[in-house]
Amino acid sequence: MNNVHSCGGGISTNGHPRASRRWVGEITRKKFIDSPLYRPRDIVKDVFRDYGINLPYHKAWHGKEVACKDLHGDEALSFDHLRWYAAAVMNMNPGSYVELECTLEDHRFRRVFISFGVVIAGFETGCRPMLFLDGTFLKSKYQSILLAIIAKNGNDGLFPLAFSVVDQETEDNWLGH
Repeated sequence: MNNVHSCGGGISTNGHPRASRRWVGEITRKKFIDSPLYRPRDIVKDVFRDYGINLPYHKAWHGKEVACKDLHGDEALSFDHLRWYAAAVMNMNPGSYVELECTLEDHRFRRVFISFGVVIAGFETGCRPMLFLDGTFLKSKYQSILLAIIAKNGNDGLFPLAFSVVDQETEDNWLGH
């Protein structure tokens, strides 16, 4: 694309009617594959540099959402697939333990706990009887928390035993499984 414009149409005005969120998502999708931390303000700079368009921040934000949804799927739909995934883990991985819990009132996601059968067997046969607990925030629309239970194997390596995604880090969520 030639960035030198001779038409005098003033494309670098604030925004552009054809610079939709879908268009922004399409031109930035590859960048998110290479750099998942690509920010909306970086999109604004890159669109101005590459296309001469002063993109409003909100359009860059929505374009980022479109690109991420195209690459990773719809977050809300992913929660709907949890029941299917829990059943598939139990059917395909004998000895696994999966617990999915939703609120009674509105059936909203509360927590999911997963430990695969082969991992449980590996812990019983080759790990020290000591567990390490850790948690981290998941940066997403739903602000979930990832909790992990880790053991040490015979070679002092880390051995992930189980993980849980919860709505908030509480004692009940740590001990409830």
